[in-house]
Amino acid sequence: LERKEAACRASQRVFEPLSVAQMNFRPSNGTHTPRWNAEHMMGRELLFFSQAYAARDAAFRPLDLNPAQMPPDYRAAHPDWTGAEEARQMERVCALVRRFAYLLAEADLDEPAWPNGWTLRFLLNRMIEHYQQHTTNVQNKFELPDWPDSNDT
Repeated sequence: LERKEAACRASQRVFEPLSVAQMNFRPSNGTHTPRWNAEHMMGRELLFFSQAYAARDAAFRPLDLNPAQMPPDYRAAHPDWTGAEEARQMERVCALVRRFAYLLAEADLDEPAWPNGWTLRFLLNRMIEHYQQHTTNVQNKFELPDWPDSNDT
């Protein structure tokens, strides 16, 4: 859990300085906006961990806030947020996951816990990779010729 949270913090540091225009940047190459990457990372973490918590406590309901997958279908949850606010949202997601982690305290890290056969160890490692993958995707956008200046609105 600590390694997953560290990956999330590293991602937050990339998003924090981005302006609203940069977060909403639609690359000419047809890839996702930085904002979509942030919402997708958080949405997946919320969904997978809330599913695990719900399996352990019937009072917990799965939370699916994942955005539409394809760029033309995507509608931002908070299109006016800067990268700093999206980073705070990532922090809130980590806090929620941490808050209810006690529900998994006795879980066997290597016992399949999801219908797809994932183990908790796999999920934790996948979340680390997921944050790294999508953060790298966003960093690659910084090199595109149409990347907006931080002062653009």
